[in-house]
Amino acid sequence: MKTLLSGKVLNTHGLHGELKTENYLDEGYIDRVKTVFIDGERYKITGRREHKGFLLLKLAGVEDIDAAMRLKNREIFIDRAELGLPEGQFFYSDLYGFEVFDRRTGRAAGTLVQVMENPACLLLEIEDGGKKYLVPETPFYEGADLEKKVVFINTIPGMLPDEN
Repeated sequence: MKTLLSGKVLNTHGLHGELKTENYLDEGYIDRVKTVFIDGERYKITGRREHKGFLLLKLAGVEDIDAAMRLKNREIFIDRAELGLPEGQFFYSDLYGFEVFDRRTGRAAGTLVQVMENPACLLLEIEDGGKKYLVPETPFYEGADLEKKVVFINTIPGMLPDEN
């Protein structure tokens, strides 16, 4: 089973074990999930609802505020297979560790460490020889080959660290 970080328990809500959570998944995905994992323990979702921009979750076995308090500030993981992504779709985290190939230079530019959200655009964090640098996703990202584990970019002269 491959798990995916999907959110965080921010606080309790009410006296009956409801959890106020921050949801990291795109809209609609959390509705497909029937179980979550917190600290490696599986919990069945028995209720969910939106409240003031947060997702309130009710989990089996978390029946009162004391049980809910024990989960405060914990990360929430899900079984990635439960989401049932359509063919060809993926999460950014699926690309972590992939080789990044620059089509302009015709060579590897490093390894994708993470994709960071920025108000202007997504940023690809690439590590090469122990050094990290950022490449904006727009307009430089050109796709990925999931089978070959390669992310393709097309940079401009001077963008890569060894060109400065």
